Amino acid sequence: MPFAKSGKYNIHYQIIGQGKPLVLYHWSLTTLTSWYELGYVDQLKSKYKLILPDALGHGKSDTPYGLEHYTLKQRVYDLVAVLNSAYIESCDFYGFSMGGWVGFGLPIYAPEKFNSIMIGAAHPFDSSMQPIRDLIVSGIENGMETFINDFESFFGKQTENQKEKIRQFDLKALLDVAQDRENLESHFPAMSGSKIFLLVGENDLAFDSMKRCHQKLKGSTLKTFPDLDHAGLCIRPNFVVSNITKFIERG
Repeated sequence: MPFAKSGKYNIHYQIIGQGKPLVLYHWSLTTLTSWYELGYVDQLKSKYKLILPDALGHGKSDTPYGLEHYTLKQRVYDLVAVLNSAYIESCDFYGFSMGGWVGFGLPIYAPEKFNSIMIGAAHPFDSSMQPIRDLIVSGIENGMETFINDFESFFGKQTENQKEKIRQFDLKALLDVAQDRENLESHFPAMSGSKIFLLVGENDLAFDSMKRCHQKLKGSTLKTFPDLDHAGLCIRPNFVVSNITKFIERG
């Protein structure tokens, strides 16, 4: 079971497949196993060497307390530690939701490591995570099952498998994970030379912000999907895989 050392913390990751290296970075309250379960790995492993990290605070990676461990910069440094551990000089990247947010940090903090950056259902503008923190505080006070029930009321019905994953999380650490996100617009000039592909469902709450990002971020590409919301895009790997592979192959 491979781990990379980022500072004093362990970042768990897996590598599977053959070909050009491609990072798949998961979303909040899940683990790298979701890429297997939803079919992404099966569709991509014959063409790409897939690098699948568990973000700090998730899965088999360490779960420290403290806001400083979950900043955008630190998330990028953790991922670079994984790539260095695996002797990967450069790669392509696809991240969804939280993973997409991390993607915006790549051209800021490690541009030399990433050939293309593909971002699903995330935007680079300021975002308050207070509603999520309220759910977490309620879970700390009333128990994990209350948190899961509240989470479902907020985000929709979860599978039994996803509920079991959520039960493994440390809610106190999640308070630090769920910190507000900064506005990255001041970095757009530096990001404009990067190869950035934005993917979003037109019923996603992030749609308007991602459209605005595309309009402001010079050189970015936007692909929208009618009738899909946040989860709807994630659970349709056929849509995502066909688009990101074409984007990578365009060079």
